[in-house]
Amino acid sequence: MDRDEHDRFQWVHSPLQSDGLATRPLASEYAHILLECLREVCARAEIPIIRKELWPLGKPVAGCLSHDVDVVRRGKLPRGVAVRDVTGMLSSVGQGRLLRAAGQAATITRTVFDDRDPYWTFDQIGAIERSYGYRSTYFFMATNNHPEDVRYRLGEPRMARLLRELSELDCELALHGSYASYADGASLRRQRALLEEQARQEVAGHRNHLLRFRVPDSWRAQESAGFSYDSTLGFADHEGFRGGSAFPFYPYDLVLERRMDLLEIPLTVMDATLRKYRRLQGNEAEMAILAVLDEALAVGGLATLLWHNDSFYDPEFPGLSHLYEAALAWLSERDAYVGTCREIDRWWRSREAVELSPLEGGRRGWRLTAPEEIEGLVLRVWLPDPRSLLRLRGQVPIALRRDGSDHLLEFGRLPVGSSVEIEYS
Repeated sequence: MDRDEHDRFQWVHSPLQSDGLATRPLASEYAHILLECLREVCARAEIPIIRKELWPLGKPVAGCLSHDVDVVRRGKLPRGVAVRDVTGMLSSVGQGRLLRAAGQAATITRTVFDDRDPYWTFDQIGAIERSYGYRSTYFFMATNNHPEDVRYRLGEPRMARLLRELSELDCELALHGSYASYADGASLRRQRALLEEQARQEVAGHRNHLLRFRVPDSWRAQESAGFSYDSTLGFADHEGFRGGSAFPFYPYDLVLERRMDLLEIPLTVMDATLRKYRRLQGNEAEMAILAVLDEALAVGGLATLLWHNDSFYDPEFPGLSHLYEAALAWLSERDAYVGTCREIDRWWRSREAVELSPLEGGRRGWRLTAPEEIEGLVLRVWLPDPRSLLRLRGQVPIALRRDGSDHLLEFGRLPVGSSVEIEYS
């Protein structure tokens, strides 16, 4: 049996569970090797090379920040006090463990006199991310028809206020598909419409609850529901690159023999993976996160993080908020491009749409055409003769600089329909 109680394919049954493969994006590694081989062959044959850098402004790696909002209330008693807290304290008293009971009573007291529920950590999350200049995507569930679904309702005043506040902070609101809808396109379409009604904006993205996913049924359902991207593909029980890719990709439907228009933004590491499944803490957990980030950096790829809002309540989940901050610090120190899932989706589509074609009339060089608006595109050009000069013609701002033997062409905003000639002599 290779699927768990939630019908999820498990890492433990994957070929990636072999030693040394757990956190490696193998498909991206092979692509990186092929690119290096191609460059060497072109250099020997004195064939010029031009290619689009992977991320805006030529950043060396990218990060995508996200939060699944599963619970917003810690307990059913007033002020978010959980029944388990009270019964636990009474049990400690009955067993004569008075010191433990005193600690539990102190926790209950802090919860009662705090202004907000312990799991309502959205201000804390926002403050952490803004300190680095980052924003994130929040996945909200729109229905609660299954015991595994959420208990909040988007129409509640505090939830409506939260959606508005997050939007005002330029965070993205996306759909957290319900437990039973991971392969139900009609249900996902209804849920998307409900969230759009409450959020008063378009909802472009999706991630299913508990990472429930089945290839290719889930992708087909998401595409039919009108989503631009999904970010579910990942292992619940281990960090790493389930699809073998450290980059967004368009799934291919083998039955219908076509590339889907849905973009998959693979999930790299989740807080619950470290705490619940891997049972890692402290330095060991931090090293596990940094290992997958290093793998993404090695191929110039993307690392997608998922941290639930309740994980920032340190008394119950000690250390998880620190791990998130450590990941953000790593991204900042390496000058990563960091965005919401929607920003990653838009960039990847716009970058792909940029066309490079040979110049006409026997001239040496290329013509760049941008059918969609894009900002921050960088082209890397290698010419066989180091004495060659580049001439650029176009009505857009371009910065030209060198990186060793390569020319880097950094564009500002390329409006829809922009055309630039890149000629060399």
